[in-house]
Amino acid sequence: MNYDVAIGKCIAISGTSIDVHVDSTIISRFMPDRPWRRAGLSVLRIPSRVVSAKRPPAVGDEVFLDHHALAK
Repeated sequence: MNYDVAIGKCIAISGTSIDVHVDSTIISRFMPDRPWRRAGLSVLRIPSRVVSAKRPPAVGDEVFLDHHALAK
């Protein structure tokens, strides 16, 4: 089964990465073994290869990641 995971609002798109406002609780879910020291929103730079092909990113919209791409 393949599904997309929403992580936060897109704030910028470059050639190989997407900058996303991500809540600290989302980051702690993706990386439970690493403590995240900041509460609230952070900017996370995501490689464009893990972004959903079904739901391409757009500035101001929710960013969706491809579950299979994250597992690799």
